[in-house]
Amino acid sequence: LHIQIPENNRREFLKNAGKLGLGLGIGGGLISPATASALNTEEAAYKAAAMSENRAIKNGKAQLLTLLHTADIHSQLNIHDEFFIEHGKPVYKKRCGFASLKTMINELRKKNPANTLVIDGGDCFQGAGIAALTEGKAIIPLMNNIGYDIMLPGNWEVVYGKEIMMKDMFAYNGVKVCANMYHDTKDELKGDLIFPPYFIKHIAGIKIGFIGYNDPLTPKRQSPAYSDGIRFTFPEINVARYVNLLKEYEKCEMVFLVTHMGLAQQVGLSNIPEIKGVDYILGADTHERVRKPIEGKYAKVTEPGAFGSFISKLDIVIENGDVKDHTYQLLDVDPARYKEDEEMKRLIVKTREPYK
Repeated sequence: LHIQIPENNRREFLKNAGKLGLGLGIGGGLISPATASALNTEEAAYKAAAMSENRAIKNGKAQLLTLLHTADIHSQLNIHDEFFIEHGKPVYKKRCGFASLKTMINELRKKNPANTLVIDGGDCFQGAGIAALTEGKAIIPLMNNIGYDIMLPGNWEVVYGKEIMMKDMFAYNGVKVCANMYHDTKDELKGDLIFPPYFIKHIAGIKIGFIGYNDPLTPKRQSPAYSDGIRFTFPEINVARYVNLLKEYEKCEMVFLVTHMGLAQQVGLSNIPEIKGVDYILGADTHERVRKPIEGKYAKVTEPGAFGSFISKLDIVIENGDVKDHTYQLLDVDPARYKEDEEMKRLIVKTREPYK
């Protein structure tokens, strides 16, 4: 689980995962068969449509819980080209744009306003000039305008140093979660968690819990100076304790790990007994377009692509407090389909004006 996988080995891992029917999409240099991807997408769309027309839901006997998940946005505010493979050939399509992303999230949220949560998996306020020039501050009001509910720091959130990371993360309106980043200082904070380790929500007639984990290899992947004053630990050190707390004491019907660890580590995590009781690992970091959840021994793993170009959508049917069904889709943020939000467009112009 802790081995840093060289790129060639990583490609082999992902290729073999695909052979085992793990349903990997396009991303991180890997391209899975277009036909398989299309079939997975169509199957998920058909099931999602059927769930929305579920008689128990329409009659009010059951409720639908919707989780919308983005990650690795990297401050990409504009519509841009994304790479796809179609019929064996490379194709570029226009995707993203914060204004289209906001419209799409709003439309999806309106379909289930009381029972939808919007989650970001980290690496948001690094990756573009406007982010670097403002040390991430310019991105915060834009994310708040979209209205995220849960936020996780990613490995690039440390790029401006611990103090700026804390100021930027705590400026988000959404709840922050991370169970493996500790203060490593000589003051009274030493040994304390920087962020709350988990978040619990009563929604759609059940109680659900989210536990957050950033990549414990962050200080090795990047300059150690970025992580000065922060100690990272591996999830298996405390994840069983938190899962037990949420399941046995808080009585959560579902538990999710929101992670920014990369697909290889996340698949590894899904197969260790310490996470027994977790339903899904909502992953991030390697920008993988996972179009069908990867089945681990103890949990399913997803990743929602990158650069604000994709949203993963998990729909869960709940009846009398019991989970009856669930379906997952990876959706494209297509500006041709989702008209740009005018308020967001004005905010972006205003944000960029001093740095033209």
